[in-house]
Amino acid sequence: MIRSPEAHPRRALPAQGATSARRSLLRLISADAPDATASAGRAPAGPAPAAVARAIAGAERRPLAWVDRDGVLRLANAAFAALLGAEPAGLEGRSACDLLCADAPGRAQALLRAAFRGALHRTELTAVRGGRTYGLKVELAAVGRGASAALCIDVHEVVERAAAPVVCGTAGDLDYRISAGASDFGRLLALSGAGAEAALRVGRRCHEVLHGRPSPCPGCSALRGGGEAWPRVEVRRAPRTGGFEVATATALPGDEVLVSVRRVDDAALAAVREARTAELVRRFELSPREEEVLRLLLIGRQAADIGTALGITPRTAKFHQANVLRKLGASSRRDLLGLAS
Repeated sequence: MIRSPEAHPRRALPAQGATSARRSLLRLISADAPDATASAGRAPAGPAPAAVARAIAGAERRPLAWVDRDGVLRLANAAFAALLGAEPAGLEGRSACDLLCADAPGRAQALLRAAFRGALHRTELTAVRGGRTYGLKVELAAVGRGASAALCIDVHEVVERAAAPVVCGTAGDLDYRISAGASDFGRLLALSGAGAEAALRVGRRCHEVLHGRPSPCPGCSALRGGGEAWPRVEVRRAPRTGGFEVATATALPGDEVLVSVRRVDDAALAAVREARTAELVRRFELSPREEEVLRLLLIGRQAADIGTALGITPRTAKFHQANVLRKLGASSRRDLLGLAS
């Protein structure tokens, strides 16, 4: 028996109850239609089939649910509702595709269609509870025809899935809001830009789900000393993809911080550097030769290398280098890099 996904995330549920019993239950649900005797003014002979089905389902310890041909959940027992952190009545009437495959509703619809045709009897679905994702190994059984057909979803095993981190350098731009409190620093309160699974990550620590780290990132702008003014900006090399990330942390009321991450790839940086260099050449009226020397200085070339590249002596290269530094008001190569960045 599974009391909650957290209690037994990897425990296989014991097999109990024959398939024929579940088929009988399906027939009871399928028979839930206005009774002909009632329409003739006579009271029905016994309890409505759906009431009987609900009672039988409630006695089942294994998570069970039934959906109609439109993918609407018609009945769920308490064990199934517990997987989703809800009450059975709160699930009925909702889309099974949204509940069991929110990340890929199209796939869920295809699975249901195949199960109704009898072409699929076992598969794996997905459930989400409390920001955690669970894989559900299920058996599917269809019964009935036409509008009264129903599909039983019989959960055999529940396995918690670890969410893959959204590494900032591979996800592009991100905006997220975190708690900055001492007891729950880094807890995600909102996240955008991380795809369809963004909502599943809310409530967990940002350094875990965004960076794959067990602890806050070194140099985290939201962790810096309290005396530093907001907003706080950190520039770091982007993992895996190259380029850089610019992370801007802005303090919000209520001990919260908004973090915006913008990615700048190497091509964009090169374009910015080229535009900046052209602006320096124009503003400080560098000669064509001085422009050539400046560009070589900016990529780290020494005087001897510059002389070889331009067909001049190292002494002449040093002369042009001195003129470039003087015109731009720079005292070193480091100053030149700062002007061109």
